[in-house]
Order: sequence, then structure tokens, then C-alpha cells
Amino acid sequence: MSRPELRLVADYGASPLWTVNGNVPIDDLPLSPRLKAELDRWAKEFDATTPKGTRMKRGGHVPTDWAERGQRLARELQAEVYDTFEVVYDPDL
Repeated sequence: MSRPELRLVADYGASPLWTVNGNVPIDDLPLSPRLKAELDRWAKEFDATTPKGTRMKRGGHVPTDWAERGQRLARELQAEVYDTFEVVYDPDL
């Protein structure tokens, strides 16, 4: 049986975690405190550096280093939720 997807996607003013049912607050998942803090910091950096209403886009308003940190966070997230979710990260979502 396949695991449901957990998407790591920045969207202005929201948690960066999404399922087919919508936005998932970071604190709703059993993540390490360090990863929770890094995901929150990553999302807040997006909010602070992009115009309101913008979603992340490669080649758009998103700096390369920020997108690369997203890739690293997705790998770390996958390691922590392996039994429950399949993590998907795509800066073109």
C-alpha cells in the first residue's frame, strides 16, 4: 500500500506542509523540534522575501539558496515521516 503524499510547498502566510486535505500545521506532525523550527524559519523567510499571494516558483522570486534548503528540508522531513508519508518537494508547484 502506498503512503499518502506530504508536499513541502511555500505558500504565503501558510505552513509549508500540505496533503490532499489541505494545509497541515507543522506542530500537527511528530517531527523533531529542530526540524519544526527549520521548516517554520524556511516558510517565514519566503513570506518576508516574496510579494503577498505568491507561490514559490523556480526562477521567480525565490533565491537559489532558499530552494536548495527546501530540498535538504524535504530529505530530512522524509526521514522523519517515512512510515506515514511520501514527501514531495518541487519548487515549481
